[in-house]
Amino acid sequence: MSQPQPTVSIELDGRHVPLDQCGWLYRQACGCIRAATLAHVTGDGGWTITTPDQARRHFTPRKDSRAREIRQGATVELITMTHYREHIASNWECPDHQLASQETSR
Repeated sequence: MSQPQPTVSIELDGRHVPLDQCGWLYRQACGCIRAATLAHVTGDGGWTITTPDQARRHFTPRKDSRAREIRQGATVELITMTHYREHIASNWECPDHQLASQETSR
C-alpha cells in the first residue's frame, strides 16, 4: 500500500493551487518570454521552485548575469499551467515582436 505524499500549494491570485500545477516564466523587459519551467518536478533530478529568486537562479545560474538581466528589466512570473495552456501556449512573443514577425513573413 502506498503512503500518502505531501503536497505543496501556493496562494496565487487569491486561491491555493498545488505547486505541481504551476510554472515560472522568465520575461524580457519587452514582455517576450525567454524561458519557462515547471515549478515542481518529481523524481531523480527534480526540483521545487517556490520563490522568484529561486526561479531566477534556475533560469540564469550566474549571479552577474542575473544582476544584468534584472537591470535590463527581465522579470519572473509564477502562473498556473491552466493559465499557460489557455492564454499563452506557443505565444511567447510580446505584441511588438509578434507584429514584427508577421511583417517579415509577408
